[in-house]
Amino acid sequence: MSNHPAIKALTAQIAELDKQIGIEGRRVADALEAEAQIEAGIETSLQADLTKAQGIGINRDPRNRDAGRTSA
Repeated sequence: MSNHPAIKALTAQIAELDKQIGIEGRRVADALEAEAQIEAGIETSLQADLTKAQGIGINRDPRNRDAGRTSA
């Protein structure tokens, strides 16, 4: 029965759909990988900005100027 024309046509359709699903899956995975790399770069940049801001010190903010002082 596997030689029946309808079976052959359906088998070919299934094979084509499997191929398309594989291509789309790779496309989605590649897009997610690219997005993850972009987000990692943003994270690195933000971490560097935070480190730089912490190096400036909290007393640069006028609202916190007296934060480290004790009253006598």
